Amino acid sequence: MKKLELNYGYYENAKISGSVFKVLLKEEVCKIDVNKFESKLPKLQAMWDKCERVFPNYMQEVKGRADGADVDAMKYWSLICREIMNIDNPCCTDVMVKTGDDIILSHNEDSGYAPNNHCISKVYENENWFCGLDYYTMPFGNLYTWNSFGIIKTVNWCNDPYENIENIPSVFAQRHISMANSLEDMIERCKAVKPAHGYHVNFVDSNGKRGASIEVYPDGTVEVRELKDFLVHSNHYLYGRFIDAPQPESGLDGYNSMHRYFKARELVERLKERTPTLIRSICEYRDKLDRFEYSIFQTLYDPYETGSNFTFSTTDKKVRIKDYIEKTEEIFDLKEKNILN
Repeated sequence: MKKLELNYGYYENAKISGSVFKVLLKEEVCKIDVNKFESKLPKLQAMWDKCERVFPNYMQEVKGRADGADVDAMKYWSLICREIMNIDNPCCTDVMVKTGDDIILSHNEDSGYAPNNHCISKVYENENWFCGLDYYTMPFGNLYTWNSFGIIKTVNWCNDPYENIENIPSVFAQRHISMANSLEDMIERCKAVKPAHGYHVNFVDSNGKRGASIEVYPDGTVEVRELKDFLVHSNHYLYGRFIDAPQPESGLDGYNSMHRYFKARELVERLKERTPTLIRSICEYRDKLDRFEYSIFQTLYDPYETGSNFTFSTTDKKVRIKDYIEKTEEIFDLKEKNILN
């Protein structure tokens, strides 16, 4: 997987990233339905103006990536404003376990991955940084990341009948949480930005050895569950007053969140020991009859494909990334100063 070290400021960092994805991003922008885009343009412009006021630095990254790819900035913005454009992404599964002093987190990243449309980017903010999966149409930091404070996070989109398109795009809100320095800071950052669409954060503090599950709702509230034994999350709400939010039927339009959740719990409970390899194997579970609606791992022939798996252990402080698209596996050691080498 390609790696970028970006320490040139918000705009220039994104411009470099945009240039790497230039061909694919141009193709994606060309696919945008012109009539749909023009009908949504007033709302897209209003959201652009709002984010300029709230997060001017992050908006420099939007402009930089568009310029680097040589695409229209507002059309690129429409790819980020998924709620305004009615783009769903009902995928991703996480398993987090505690075993002795060790916390293990394993996450499947499921979406429209293809060769060369993603890389690992290390993005600096002054002397601090976060590192993680950089997807060609999305802002920095909205997928799995680890940072210079020792904080690891992964994210699950949540099926949300209560979304509010007047709020900040959820993938843009997730940019803000990537530089959290503690569980308390992560919670405050989640509360600070009302997302248009709810999402879930899997949190691990590799230094304090704390794990937590955090659901973030469009009304600005959050629900937190700290790790005691194990936590599983997929793409539906599990906590608080949103627990009974209506869910699509399994198999409908590529939705199988309920099955993935219950199957992952079942497999964790059956384990006699817990290691990074065994926890990852849960995320790689495939139905014996090869049916996506009964599987955790998603294939090329399913509505959403598992692009990569991210597994982390606090014992050795190593990030293990298995890229199923490019058929590679890499290890990043948080104890090493030059983490990308």
